[in-house]
Amino acid sequence: MNRALTVAKYDFENSRRSYMLWGVVGVFLALILLLTVVPGLLDNNIPGEFVVTIITPVASIFVPLTAVIASYLAIAGERESGQMNILLSLPPSRRDVVLGKFLGRAAVVLGAVVVAFVVALIPSLLLYDGFPAGSFLLTMGLTGLLGLAFVGLAVGISSVSTTRTRAMAPTVGVVILFATGLWGGLMQAINFIADLGFDTTLDPEIIDLLRFISPSQAYSRLFNRLVRPRLAESAGGSSQVADISGQAFFVQDWFVFLLLAAWVVVPVAIGYLRFAGADLE
Repeated sequence: MNRALTVAKYDFENSRRSYMLWGVVGVFLALILLLTVVPGLLDNNIPGEFVVTIITPVASIFVPLTAVIASYLAIAGERESGQMNILLSLPPSRRDVVLGKFLGRAAVVLGAVVVAFVVALIPSLLLYDGFPAGSFLLTMGLTGLLGLAFVGLAVGISSVSTTRTRAMAPTVGVVILFATGLWGGLMQAINFIADLGFDTTLDPEIIDLLRFISPSQAYSRLFNRLVRPRLAESAGGSSQVADISGQAFFVQDWFVFLLLAAWVVVPVAIGYLRFAGADLE
């Protein structure tokens, strides 16, 4: 574990030199600042719950993008340059390298998430009426988990890729498919085709299960079920949510959480298994 942490420290310092990463994070922070400051300056009667609501859709796009840019070359880049052979000639094993790369890139992404929420916190305290601390922290935690899910995906892809190009193409596809709402649109299209072309109505719970496979869709579901009712209650409204206790286990909140968490672990594990037996020559 100590060797993995050594790799993580090295990788964290190395990834901070990426100008593309800093560019994306900079745009993300600027957009968060703009969206939270301007409404508060225009209207001083907006409740503090607005801040949590407005940063969530922005984070659902920029956090995955940040995670992918930070992570997709974690292993593939060093394999192509030959630095991986040098690294593996030292004490760290292949398992240490994969775990360390994941931890290093995860630290970068979680740091960006924390900074983004701190940027949103300042105008929330100064310009808005009230501050929903519990909902704010819960949203930050869910957003951090979303970032880790895309780090896991990108590191897993990087582990099985031999060149930068081969790592870039699938990771770009992952962002387009999962972080833009395309996956949810595909599920609706499947349901529409089944109804129109085959005169069959698919079980809504099955459609939901397929939809929640996407990390971003799972994140949105958890936010709407766990955070939005708290925001409504703290703003003086109704906190009622739909009762799904009688529905299948795979649409329950705990299972959706597990689906999101699985993206953190499973791609990295698969990537390590492929990387462990790969010929690096």
